[in-house]
Amino acid sequence: MQNFFAANGGTGTMADVTGISGKYTLPANGFTAPAGKQFKAWSVGGVEKVVGDKITVTANTTVTAVWEAVEYNVTVTGGTASVGAGTPITKATMGTTVTLTAGAAPSGKVFDKWEVVSGGITLADANSATTTFVMPASAVSVKATYKTTPVTTYNLTTQVNGGHGTISASKTGLTAGSTETITFNPEVGYEIDTVTVNGTATSVYGNTLNVTMNENKTVVVTYKGIEY
Repeated sequence: MQNFFAANGGTGTMADVTGISGKYTLPANGFTAPAGKQFKAWSVGGVEKVVGDKITVTANTTVTAVWEAVEYNVTVTGGTASVGAGTPITKATMGTTVTLTAGAAPSGKVFDKWEVVSGGITLADANSATTTFVMPASAVSVKATYKTTPVTTYNLTTQVNGGHGTISASKTGLTAGSTETITFNPEVGYEIDTVTVNGTATSVYGNTLNVTMNENKTVVVTYKGIEY
């Protein structure tokens, strides 16, 4: 009787064993595994056997290699890896689509980009806090990086319509959310007639106006003669 060894998708060869009768000890695997897989067991008559198991040979027998997917390490610094929206993982098999999610940014910083430390992968979008990649047949290491939170600034433009007084000077680069106090100075014999902020009339009490810089703003004042 003979034992025939089948690679089952692997490569290489293993010599058939002839002249067997009775007990036979299954040998170590001699095939090269398919990409991303490793040897798991031998299959004899549909039953999995490990190396070193003894089988009883009463007829020509085919011994087939059984492969299993290799799980490779996934190391994420500053975030997590998962499959879909599932539980965070530290290993994945070749061909799996892995989702990266950046962790909360440190105080005063925002997410910048992902850096591929090792593994040679291509990210779907390295500049997105949540992105994906396809797992290769090797370990992968990635790192989330952060940058200082950009400061949003706005410009304040001030104008006098028609003369007869002055207004506080225009300013640029004002921090978003800050408050600017605008002072109106009509000439002698004149007073404030109208004030608009970005085209909308605004009530003014006294000769000052506080403006919150939540966008670029233009303040225009018109003076009129005082009627006695």
